[in-house]
Amino acid sequence: MAAQSTAQDAPNSASFLLDPIFVQFDRRNEDLQEQPRAVTVIGAEDFPLGEIEAGAALANRTPGVTFNGFGQPGTDFLKIRGVGALGYPLSASDQLVGFSIDEVPTSMFGFPPTLFDMDQVEVVRGPQGTLFGRNALAGGVNFVPNKADGSRVREFELAVGTDGYVLADLTVGDWLIEDSLAARLALHFSDYDGTIENTNVGGTLGGSSEIGGRLSLTAFTDNGWTISAMAQADDQERNNSFQIYYENPDFPVSGESKVPANTRDNRQFTLRLEREFEHFAFTSLTGWQNQELVNSPGYYDIYLFSAFTGLPEEFFIKDDPSYFRDIVEEETIISQEFRLSSLEGSEVSWVAGANFMLSDYSGLRDARDDFNTTSNGRTDVDIETRSWSVFADATLPVGDRLRLSAGLRYGYEKQEVRGEYVSNGFP
Repeated sequence: MAAQSTAQDAPNSASFLLDPIFVQFDRRNEDLQEQPRAVTVIGAEDFPLGEIEAGAALANRTPGVTFNGFGQPGTDFLKIRGVGALGYPLSASDQLVGFSIDEVPTSMFGFPPTLFDMDQVEVVRGPQGTLFGRNALAGGVNFVPNKADGSRVREFELAVGTDGYVLADLTVGDWLIEDSLAARLALHFSDYDGTIENTNVGGTLGGSSEIGGRLSLTAFTDNGWTISAMAQADDQERNNSFQIYYENPDFPVSGESKVPANTRDNRQFTLRLEREFEHFAFTSLTGWQNQELVNSPGYYDIYLFSAFTGLPEEFFIKDDPSYFRDIVEEETIISQEFRLSSLEGSEVSWVAGANFMLSDYSGLRDARDDFNTTSNGRTDVDIETRSWSVFADATLPVGDRLRLSAGLRYGYEKQEVRGEYVSNGFP
């Protein structure tokens, strides 16, 4: 305050107004300063080059948010204000933080997305069930990629570092048809070898590889419609250790039975139709997403088990490579939302809409392990979820510094679960 006062009293001082920050998660693209909620917006400039773990980077930049990771795609999750999954997520929907990409809902399999050519990340503290739907008791996170808007963009970034680190991003954007059709293409590649030596079977752990591409098209019609389409494909591959003995004199070093291999292949498509009428704005948002995860963790660490039991490390060395777990999971999500919302500058900010979501999940786990025998066996699960909901949310200013906000969501969900377990010898 003292510095501000000095600047105002100084001769030839200049004042300026910062550009407003608009947020999408509230379904009406409001100025951040008009929000009655606790929100953190992370701009693209705050995610510097070199981030290997996007979820941890997000938590480091957001007060009240903690990141929990088990080294494999699909097992990373957030807690907001201490609220989140209990210990370990048991399925793709076992979450208390709602995730969405450009307002399109995704499950834990979609967190964190491959971050490239992002406009901003919006973290809103909970409960946020009105806007994000079920499983948003702790809050919600909306990842907002850059859209095709006609801006002329020619960008190429290249970073090279130690331990095989390479990052390359290419972004191109422009008008295809002046003032009518815009396009934006973003390509991403990163690779990192890792630094954790496996002294049991050889190799190096902690590496990460990402490759992705996104194509965005936006059409502006003569009668006021804005039609946006986005298609993205990205693949992640990691070989993180599931667990390492922290008190090993040579820490960090791994004694796992194999070098883990964890992959996630993501494909998604979004179609958005928008138009402003005299008294309200209309939005239709259609989303399709497919996630396929293959996790083959080493899990069987000779140093950890030796410390746990007091037996020599040689006792746990396994020549048979079958002593590990294989996990294959796939989920397809289809969603459709129709909504009406207030126009910018309206005295009362409001939104009302209807949403449908279909999730088709299948998971197969095959565990063979003579140390954690209770997990042994083959588990085959299919879960189909259909969810319908209607929602409304409004904010009314009752003074210069006071706003009254209220919301309501009614939902109906039907879930079918088909599961089979076959033991491989454990009684």
